Amino acid sequence: MADVKFIVETLNKPPYNKHFTVISFDSLAPEDLFQILSDVLLEVNDQNKYDIHADDFEQTITRIFNALFILRYPPLMDTFSNSFRQNLMSGEKNTIYALLDWLLSNMELLRRRAYLARFLMKIDIPSEIQGDSDFAALYQQYTQLIEEFKKIHKESVLLKSGNKISISELRSDGVTMEKEKEIVTNRIYQIQKKIDHLPNSTAMLQSCHNLRLEMDKKKETAWQIQDEMMNTQQCQQRLYRLTQQLQELQKWSVGLSSQALLKKLEEEIHVTSYIVDQKLPRELSQQKKEKEVYENVARSSNITKASNDLLNSKVQTLSQEINKLLESKLMNSNNSDDKTVLFRQQAAIIARKKDNLVEKFTKLKSELNDIRAKLELRQQKLEETVGENGIILKDNEKFQEYLNKMRTRSAIYKRYRNDLEAIKAEGGVLSRTLDILRAKANHLGIDLENLKNYEARNDDDIQAKSTSDIMALIIQLSSDIATQKAKLSPLIERVKPMQQQVNELLLLHDKKKQIYDRTNITLNTNLAKLINEVNSLQEEHSKIVLETALLASKIHIAEVDLERAKLEFQASVDKNSSTPLVRDKLNMKIAESDKLSRLLKEEQKRIRENELQCLKQKTSWNVIQKLFELKIKGWQQEKEEMNSLLHLEKGAETLVLR
Repeated sequence: MADVKFIVETLNKPPYNKHFTVISFDSLAPEDLFQILSDVLLEVNDQNKYDIHADDFEQTITRIFNALFILRYPPLMDTFSNSFRQNLMSGEKNTIYALLDWLLSNMELLRRRAYLARFLMKIDIPSEIQGDSDFAALYQQYTQLIEEFKKIHKESVLLKSGNKISISELRSDGVTMEKEKEIVTNRIYQIQKKIDHLPNSTAMLQSCHNLRLEMDKKKETAWQIQDEMMNTQQCQQRLYRLTQQLQELQKWSVGLSSQALLKKLEEEIHVTSYIVDQKLPRELSQQKKEKEVYENVARSSNITKASNDLLNSKVQTLSQEINKLLESKLMNSNNSDDKTVLFRQQAAIIARKKDNLVEKFTKLKSELNDIRAKLELRQQKLEETVGENGIILKDNEKFQEYLNKMRTRSAIYKRYRNDLEAIKAEGGVLSRTLDILRAKANHLGIDLENLKNYEARNDDDIQAKSTSDIMALIIQLSSDIATQKAKLSPLIERVKPMQQQVNELLLLHDKKKQIYDRTNITLNTNLAKLINEVNSLQEEHSKIVLETALLASKIHIAEVDLERAKLEFQASVDKNSSTPLVRDKLNMKIAESDKLSRLLKEEQKRIRENELQCLKQKTSWNVIQKLFELKIKGWQQEKEEMNSLLHLEKGAETLVLR
């Protein structure tokens, strides 16, 4: 519960100077309570007061919520309940009283928080701007300045909270400093006397002075070298980022021409113009309507179950009427001979597809921005983990150094593992000795039991014997017991420290085993991560080498083409140049190809005209061929029938008939 009396007393004091009583304060309207709350928050933030009636209620509420979020008000930081937000927006008195009580009772702490929040609250950056290299450098500088502010603020707090030096201590320090000053002046006077007798005193003093100057210069140069090294590291980091961006742009520009790029830009312009001109205004109007509905609901009185049922019945009746109107419209459209219905349906389908594609495009774009942001974060983590001093291991020497470090770590791990195995072996030996000693102790216990039984059996005999025999037997038994105790005492004395040593070794073994398990798990996980990182880096390195070679060849080809284009342009501009132009050569080739195509077309036309004549000639030649084949066949048959002989001689053929 809030202390209303404390709130009223605090508000009546400066700097508020109110004149409230508990009754008058309790009877204030919600607007007046919001005004008081705004005044208190502005006093915490050291800002000028202003009237909340000049602003909208929503702006006032958002300003109060932002201030409370910065001041880390506990009910507001609870994200699982919205009761505080709803109560504050409705002007609930108990909520505002509790808030005022918290603010007024923790004023100094909240002022310090508000002061620090001005410099430590980071600015929200849109994801579209985060990819810019210059902006990334500025944002990194901004974060560095925030860290410097934190350090300076801590130092100032420590200095302010430190013990103040009293006046007596300052006086004593002043007296001691005066004494030290006198001692130093006397020392200087004595050294001056010694130097005056030397022949080259002035030259030596001048050389000492020059030496001191050179040492100061050396320190300054060392600082300058350190600054330059830091600048070079920053430049290397920026160069690495720019090279990555260049590689991404080169990958993106592979196979792109000016026409394709213009086409892509036109498509993007069409999509963005559609989003801006059609999609966003439609969504904005829809959200405005929803806002009006919500405002009407908020302005209305508390909704009861009866009013809710009435609204549901109205919604059902309206939906039924809408369905009937749609059915009648569809029936009229089907009965009518309007030819534009089909086109309207197609236009509606296309519009829906367009909306779906635009939503998909925006979703993919946001996913792409998220992936790029994650990629940048992973690259930064890679620079921090794998690189040295923020520089990626891009050359083989640094990579070899990194591997050597991993080898030394693995050697240390193996050494610790061997030590642990030796401790385990020693623990096993000690446990074995402990078992042996326990077995011996058990045997001795059995012997003692046997002795006791023996004494019990011989009690009757002892009673029957004489006193002298009894005394002799007692002496003998006591001597036997003493001898047995003498035998057992060194063993017991040896067993006790061994048991302590075994317990200590068991504890040490457990501790070492826990340390070993932890180190083994951490080393295995780190080793697996490092192996995966090394493999991924090697793959990326090989890909980058191949891509650089491919890009270099493409760049060389492009440079050659560009040089040829420049020469061609210069030759075309210079009319007196005797070098033949590639354009002229191409024109000549085009003319030759046109001439050849005309000749081929004429030849084709001539062949088409002579096609019928050639076919007729072909058929006649086929007929002649068949006639000759038939004649040859008949001649061969006659030859076989007449059984003729053909004599061949030089220069003649003779046919002899028989």
